[in-house]
Amino acid sequence: MLLRRITQHVKEQNWTAVVLDFAIVLIGVLLAIQLSNWNDRRIERDVSQQFTNRLVDDLMFDAWAYERHVEYFGDVLANADRAVAALEGRQDRSDTELLISAFRATQYIAIGSTKETFEELVSSGKLDLIMDDELKQTTRLVYSAGYAEDRREHKFDRARNSPYREAFRRLVPAHIQFELNRACGDRIVDLFDYEAIVGSLDYPCAPELDKSDVRTAVTLLREDPQVLPLLRQQLMDLITTRHELEVMDSHVRQALRDHVGKYTENAQPGEN
Repeated sequence: MLLRRITQHVKEQNWTAVVLDFAIVLIGVLLAIQLSNWNDRRIERDVSQQFTNRLVDDLMFDAWAYERHVEYFGDVLANADRAVAALEGRQDRSDTELLISAFRATQYIAIGSTKETFEELVSSGKLDLIMDDELKQTTRLVYSAGYAEDRREHKFDRARNSPYREAFRRLVPAHIQFELNRACGDRIVDLFDYEAIVGSLDYPCAPELDKSDVRTAVTLLREDPQVLPLLRQQLMDLITTRHELEVMDSHVRQALRDHVGKYTENAQPGEN
């Protein structure tokens, strides 16, 4: 319709009307472009906020998981140390206490890293959508520094495939292990509960075992020539794991702690 009007005005040589018609067309095009740009920016802001929220939540989880690992492996280490000292005769412990420590020295946890959001941003070339430079830097540090995969997976594999763990499970009768796990195993810890991770394994317990069962299990542990050397190796591996978490990766731990401090002061995860 507008094209017919322009054609008619040209035929009539009504140049003022022609100019006005072209001005209307130009303004319409400019408005359409501006609206499209506004809409694109709005969509980009929404996508940016969604990815930001996801990264914040991922790092909150990893911060909690980091502290969970430190406390948990500290508990395992403490029990391995007690068991070695008792078997070496440096500490006097009852058979039940020795058995509990020897059992707890076999335990491990493996909480994987939540780096899917970061990998999605990197693979799609959208990492620059994250406007918070500090968040972006923390994300790169945690998920690109080798902590999230290499050393973390190495820690898990070392604990999961421990020769001492295999020896204990092979030697001690199954019904005794079942009771030790029931009475003295891992306590359930709710996600993001920092208080509950302290002493989640190293707590007072009283397994319901006959004295004869306890004596049998401890005798098997004492008389097997491989148990004490393997337990010493387990102890040193746990010391290495704790050192890696508290010293070698301390910069990652601090960055995660700073992240938690920043986002718990300002907002809940997913609501910033």
